[in-house]
Amino acid sequence: MVTKDGRPVNSKSYMWIYRTGKSYTDTPIILYEYQRTRKADHPEEFLKDFKGIVVCDGYSAYRKLDRENPDIVFAGCWSHARRRFAEALKALPKAAQKNAKETVAYEAVSRIAAIYHLDNQMEGQPAKVRKMYRQANIRPLVEAFFAWAKEIQTKNQLSGGKTLDGINYCINQEVSLKAFLEDGDIPMDNNATESALRSFCLHKHT
Repeated sequence: MVTKDGRPVNSKSYMWIYRTGKSYTDTPIILYEYQRTRKADHPEEFLKDFKGIVVCDGYSAYRKLDRENPDIVFAGCWSHARRRFAEALKALPKAAQKNAKETVAYEAVSRIAAIYHLDNQMEGQPAKVRKMYRQANIRPLVEAFFAWAKEIQTKNQLSGGKTLDGINYCINQEVSLKAFLEDGDIPMDNNATESALRSFCLHKHT
């Protein structure tokens, strides 16, 4: 909350964060851009001369840029894809938790964990080696995950809730979530940026 920008107290404000990727070997560069809104105009202006890869969640502002800017490849965040399923498991009543392994949410979390496990085996390897490994060993798991998710969606066995949101999110973000398979320098998530957000603190001054 910002109290002195000409708007009423309690007006929402937003901090857009741009960070160099995990493969950047020098001191990480983290830029914080304060804005009053979450409009697509902000990243569009910031990235107007950028050519390369942006790792982000499925927020519509990035999808708009993806359609309009051919110079940027938008890679999806598997941590965001997992989040809805994890929240669904956490929300289970105590009586249902003993059967959690039989749920779609548990299956999704397990499949995504397996993908992460294999990818972590190549931590620190050159991008070329990492890409080859991903193509040979991780792509089959990713393809199987999306085939499974689409089958769940087609069967229409979920009436709503976080699990269905997670299935729909993953399917809608399939192209961007698969982007990491094509480039060894692309991380599976934007957790590094999320960490930068958590470390940012605004203090109230009176």
